[in-house]
Amino acid sequence: MKAIRQTYTQEMHCCGPIDEEPELIVEFHDGGGGEYVVIHAKDWAIDDKDVDEFCAMIKEAVSGCVDIS
Repeated sequence: MKAIRQTYTQEMHCCGPIDEEPELIVEFHDGGGGEYVVIHAKDWAIDDKDVDEFCAMIKEAVSGCVDIS
């Protein structure tokens, strides 16, 4: 089974709470039926120009998966 957990941070967007740091956690799991991505986020903000960058970040995380079986 491959498993990975990556945590990303960014500066708070203009409408978010100033006392929190945005965090995005990306996990990859395989419950026996194939790998899937689980995304946990609070106040993570991207605009339409950042979608490609976001996808590249996920692909980079996938390439770093380690086999823990």
